[in-house]
Amino acid sequence: MLSKNSPEIKSSSGVTTGFSLIAISSCLAVMFLTKEPLVFIVALEGYNLCYELLLYITKVNISSVKRLIQLSMLVFAIIAFGLCILQLKKLDYIGKLLIIIGFLFKLGTVPFHSWIIDIYGNSPFGIIAVTDGVFKVILTAIFINFLPILNINYTQLIHILGYMSLAVGSFLALKENNIKKWLGNLSIGHIGVVLCTISTNPTNLSIAGLIYLFASGSCTAVLCLAKNNIFRVIVIFAMLGLPPFHTFFAKVNLIEELLRQHCAYALLAIITYYIIELISAVRYIKRFTMIARN
Repeated sequence: MLSKNSPEIKSSSGVTTGFSLIAISSCLAVMFLTKEPLVFIVALEGYNLCYELLLYITKVNISSVKRLIQLSMLVFAIIAFGLCILQLKKLDYIGKLLIIIGFLFKLGTVPFHSWIIDIYGNSPFGIIAVTDGVFKVILTAIFINFLPILNINYTQLIHILGYMSLAVGSFLALKENNIKKWLGNLSIGHIGVVLCTISTNPTNLSIAGLIYLFASGSCTAVLCLAKNNIFRVIVIFAMLGLPPFHTFFAKVNLIEELLRQHCAYALLAIITYYIIELISAVRYIKRFTMIARN
């Protein structure tokens, strides 16, 4: 009998994890490139299955994985039903709205955000790193790329959910003492920033939002993989967008685009979020600094 800690079992898990990451990347690439609804649905379901397998292999809390599977099945059904309605060419606006709702769940926006905190709070740091640093960025790019195909203006609804995500993410981050859940709350806020920049046609503003999401996600990934506490403090400074880090230039670029597009409300909401994000990070900066001194 092989024990769970035997080299053979560990090697098998490592290979399965590698194949899961490759399969997830392939499914995301297909979702981004295809314009065929059937192909998109197959790729989406492949992404769901492989991501849930990855969570199971890496020993994420089984209850959290079960809840995510149940929600993913519901979201898959919503998106598939929406695409079916589009193919029938009747009640198009309902089908398009269902697709947008499914996407917003995958991105973890308010009010579909609870799974983000649950999964982040019960996952190894490595899973948080690839989810926040890679998968979330690509899914957001797919969403932005898919909007023109839908050819309908739900911009106001998306912006409202963006403002709600900024508010909820920042409020929860302020009172969170668990660093994994804190990263989950920031993830909700980061998606809120992007949603505030989205329009029916990709513009420099939405591209600036995507660049910011990539910059912040890369910092989250590095923070999750960091071992040295002083280095963690430096990464948190980078995550907050302080100079001379790359996130500073991403934030400046985003603010410049907001000013150029005269998006006063979005600019005010995003700057407020940045300030609250900074305040919420002080707790972890102090914690890592004290540990490093001792």
